[in-house]
Amino acid sequence: MLILKIKDVELCQVIIKKAKQEKKCSGLSYRGYLFVKIGSYSKDERDSAIKKCRQLLDKETPITTIVVETAHNFTLWSHERSLKRKKSSQKIELKSPFRELKIPKKSQKTQIFKQVINNLNKQTILEVQEQWEEEASKFLANFSTEDRSN
Repeated sequence: MLILKIKDVELCQVIIKKAKQEKKCSGLSYRGYLFVKIGSYSKDERDSAIKKCRQLLDKETPITTIVVETAHNFTLWSHERSLKRKKSSQKIELKSPFRELKIPKKSQKTQIFKQVINNLNKQTILEVQEQWEEEASKFLANFSTEDRSN
């Protein structure tokens, strides 16, 4: 059983042929073999990922499976001979949403800043109002209870 780091593998797109249909999926390449993702586990579920990998490897007809550790989780990948690498893009291009973000001019920054502050002030006022109403109703409930007992 292999536990690899994400830097040791190459992410790619793969095509799975099942029932005369092709389906594109996230895949990875390791030492010339293609794998398809079959599971994902959080960082604190490391033992579960390893256990599932061992179960697949220990089957009567073993499934070649690897575990890949990323910064945030563990993923389980299965090798299938029918997998084909998608030809149009050899690698998955990771796009940052910040690439297309345009930096506003100073006047726009000021306007955006004022809107954010205004929204925060409205939210804070609503939260304080809710707390005050809750405290006021508790006080009135206690006050009327004390009033009846006197």
